[in-house]
Amino acid sequence: MNCHEILPLIPPVARGETSLTEWALVETHLKQCSDCQAERDRLDRERHSLLNPIWSRTLSISGSAMASMTPGARLSWRWAKRRRS
Repeated sequence: MNCHEILPLIPPVARGETSLTEWALVETHLKQCSDCQAERDRLDRERHSLLNPIWSRTLSISGSAMASMTPGARLSWRWAKRRRS
């Protein structure tokens, strides 16, 4: 496949909305084409920049709120915070 055919598939592949076959075709092309790879990288950065403010608000828990959590909830929160870093 060429860039003209791959470019429309990059956004749905980045969002995980394609079949395994389409994903494999795009990934094979991306290994060989730096221009299309750059487009996917741009989309990934854009998606992550949109998600980071949500995580920042979610993971900003005060000490008193942390103290009121159950041990399991504290562990889950710490795990999520570590994964973000």
